[in-house]
Amino acid sequence: MRTFTTKLALAAALLVLSMQWLPRAVAASGPSDTGHGKTVSGTLPEKITYSCPMHPEVKSDKPGKCPKCGMFLEAGPVERTVYICPMCPDVKAGQPGKCPKCGMNLEKRTEKVAYTYTCPMHPDVTSDKPGKCPKCGMFLEAHPDQPASVKTAGTAAKGAG
Repeated sequence: MRTFTTKLALAAALLVLSMQWLPRAVAASGPSDTGHGKTVSGTLPEKITYSCPMHPEVKSDKPGKCPKCGMFLEAGPVERTVYICPMCPDVKAGQPGKCPKCGMNLEKRTEKVAYTYTCPMHPDVTSDKPGKCPKCGMFLEAHPDQPASVKTAGTAAKGAG
């Protein structure tokens, strides 16, 4: 009976750990074209740098507070490269090419990346500002927002017709 209880407890622990690890592993894999027109591949850094809004020289690779003033560190401004059709602005791609709707060359642009701050233990806790989780007190981590209504060149080709 004791062996069964031990195995059950171990299985439950593994289940909890895998449920916490899986969303991070998927998020860490980076942006990808799912074919649904919701992501744009571009140049996003693999690591997010956090800095103090009052003391830009204070930098960290983790969320936290500034040691000088105690303010929450914010994710640094990041830009990504996208290619947009000048005639069909809803068509965006992560690489150069032609617009599948009108055939024009896509123009290179940069756009700033916005962040959503999420608790690593409670993914339902989100904010548009850095801070602490109200449930567990952990620092919220920054995650780059993906545009919700972006069509990639490959996706637009499927939809045009």
